[in-house]
Amino acid sequence: MADNLLIPYAVDRLTGLPVRAEETARGKAAQALCPNCRWPVLSKQGRVKRAHFAHQQENPQCSPESMLHGAAKQLLAARVNRGDSIKVRYPCDCSSRHLLLFTQRGKRAAVERKLSAACRPDVTVLNGGVPIACVEVVVTHSPDYDPAKLEIPVVTVPVKSSDDLPAIEDGIIPVSGIWGVDLPPCPVKEKERRILAEHRVIKVEAWELLKPMRRLSDKPPHPLIRWDKDKYYSLKPDTARQVHRCAEELLRRGFGQHNRAKPWSFRYRVPGGYIYVLLTSTDIIPIWERPVPLLGSVLWHKPPSGEREDLFRNAIRRLSYYILAEKTDCGCRLSYEDHYSYDIDGLLAPDSYLSEFGS
Repeated sequence: MADNLLIPYAVDRLTGLPVRAEETARGKAAQALCPNCRWPVLSKQGRVKRAHFAHQQENPQCSPESMLHGAAKQLLAARVNRGDSIKVRYPCDCSSRHLLLFTQRGKRAAVERKLSAACRPDVTVLNGGVPIACVEVVVTHSPDYDPAKLEIPVVTVPVKSSDDLPAIEDGIIPVSGIWGVDLPPCPVKEKERRILAEHRVIKVEAWELLKPMRRLSDKPPHPLIRWDKDKYYSLKPDTARQVHRCAEELLRRGFGQHNRAKPWSFRYRVPGGYIYVLLTSTDIIPIWERPVPLLGSVLWHKPPSGEREDLFRNAIRRLSYYILAEKTDCGCRLSYEDHYSYDIDGLLAPDSYLSEFGS
């Protein structure tokens, strides 16, 4: 018998309850029965192998797998009959397993109770004699009936080795299938739904702050302060004209020039700070290769504190990039370190989603 099929549980001859091998006397004195066929078993408590039970005489109708199956049934029934709570660990389509707590006070469990000519579940939970749930222990074979057609809930409990039995004894039941039970909402999906709802609120607030940037005005509120050179290189005439056209569009979209000393620096005011856009070269991309605004940082006079404020700042920056890159004639570029897409972390949805907020 393989070590993982050394059954550590049998049925006490006097009480009819499951008992561990180490809790009994050795050998025949254990006064224990096989949990499957009810033949007498020996309690083996050697120094090499862990304590387990074995048939006094080999029963050709009872295999180690059958003993494992019987032990699991007896442990489940005993826990229900004691009125102990049970935590069912069930699979979810979110790829996680969740716990569902059941209290068993006033309930009774019967092993191999016949419900119909074709249905004899491993364990049937009764309430006042009325079947209310069935449990099928699956070692090698699935139930020989369709659980979905039974009028009461059915769960299948996979048991692959004796290592699975202590968890069942402790009331933490792994379930591979569940029918007829109204499961609570997936906590993982509920958390995702809550986070997406919070992000949606943040996006709507950020989108509203950027209304002047989204809508091109007829003329800028202030005249453009022109410049002949960018921060690093002299401008070619054609490049200069294109850069100044971009600068005028930025002014018409609510940006203002930083100051006369830095006329290539533009900023858009948001509560507590500014969004900065530069019309300059970088060490990586000269301005004449791509003469479009470079989205800089969102700088705050009062640094944001807390996760929501940080998300709000990121939403403002990413929505700003979306507007400048897709909704303007001048376009936009990011600094060399930025490689995020439009929809990083769910802070920015596709254009069809943003259309709900207005153009």
